[in-house]
This record gives sequence, structure tokens and C-alpha cells, in this order.
Amino acid sequence: MRLRSILTLAFFAIALPAAYTQLNIETGFDWLAVRDPGLDQAIALHNDQQNYTRDFADLDHLFGFRLGTRYYFKGPVYAGLAWTVHLQSNKATNPEGKGNLTRRIYLQSHTWQTMLGASGRRVGIGTALSYDLVSTRHKWENESRSVRLDREGGLHQEAWLEWLLPGTSNVQLSLQPYARYQYGNRTTVRLQQWLNDEATDASGLQAWSYGIRIVLVNGPKP
Repeated sequence: MRLRSILTLAFFAIALPAAYTQLNIETGFDWLAVRDPGLDQAIALHNDQQNYTRDFADLDHLFGFRLGTRYYFKGPVYAGLAWTVHLQSNKATNPEGKGNLTRRIYLQSHTWQTMLGASGRRVGIGTALSYDLVSTRHKWENESRSVRLDREGGLHQEAWLEWLLPGTSNVQLSLQPYARYQYGNRTTVRLQQWLNDEATDASGLQAWSYGIRIVLVNGPKP
């Protein structure tokens, strides 16, 4: 009986909003530019000390995948939910005097968003309140082992413009340049200290960052 009640409630939770909205699914790719001066400096100092054959590069450009839903309320206004994962990794090889060795560092971000926007046939705008979880990790590839370092989360606000390219009545490609403002601080101090014992810059990622998304919006449009 309890299972039947749960299934009935779940059905109405989905069916009732769908009767008054137009559901769209969006999937695509995301590029995000972030700045962390403390981490950039720690990487540069580490490279100088180790004298790698191939140095670590900065972790300033994150690439990601996005999955979301939009509910159009019988017009151009929509609300929605979205999840985006960003990742960047760089490797360094063969530090002086240590033979054949490959090290890799990672910067990763998971973002969950509640969206509100307005979109016509060709252009749109939107904003989202988001929670993002930023983490860093180091891996010794030759030994197939890794260690997680930083792991911090917080809120940020995001705003974007949207250009919908010509498509079918149900499927359109959307370009979304966006800006985000981060509330609070996501630091990479533990990764900095792994790179260089003297690195203690806790300023973290800069508050403003920018990016662009390319997503496929699939569903009936108002």
C-alpha cells in the first residue's frame, strides 16, 4: 500500500506540472575561464624547482558537460534545474634525477543550478542561483594512485545571454555566453602546498569568472 501511495504521488508530481508547462531537455558542453593567482604562482615555483621535461600548465580553463531541464510556463518564461561538471587536468613528466615519472594535477567543479529565464525563438536571457563544489587532486600515473586535496563548496550567481540557432520546431542549438559571481571563497591551498611547501595563498579562485555553453535544447517551444 505504501509503495502504491508513493508511485501515485510521484505520478501526479510529474503529470500535473507537465500539463501546464512545456518540458525541454538541454544537453551540451561548457567552457569556463577561472583565475587563481595563488595556484598559478605555486605551479610556476614548482616547475622551477623540479626541472621537468614537460612542465605543469596552469589550470585556468575548465571544460565540462551540462544536463538540464526547462519548464516553459505557456510563454517565453521558463524555470529549470541543471547540473554541470567541469574538469581540467595537466601533467608533468620526468623531473630531474627521478627517472621516468608522470604526475598529474586536477581541478574539478560540480555545479547544481536553479534557473529562471525568458527565451523566444531566437534570443533569450537567464539567471541562476547555483551551488558549486570545487575540488583538487594529485595523481602519480606510474603508480596508479591519487590523493584528494582541496574540497570546498559555496553559492554563486550566474547570468547569461542566449542565441538559438535555426532548427526544427523541437530541436535547436543554443549558444550561451555567461558570467558568474562567486559568493565566499573556494581555496586551493592544499594543492598549492603540495606543489610548494612555502605556498600559502588562501585567496582562492577570483570572484568573477566567464564562460560559454553550447547546448542542444530539445522539446516544444512556446
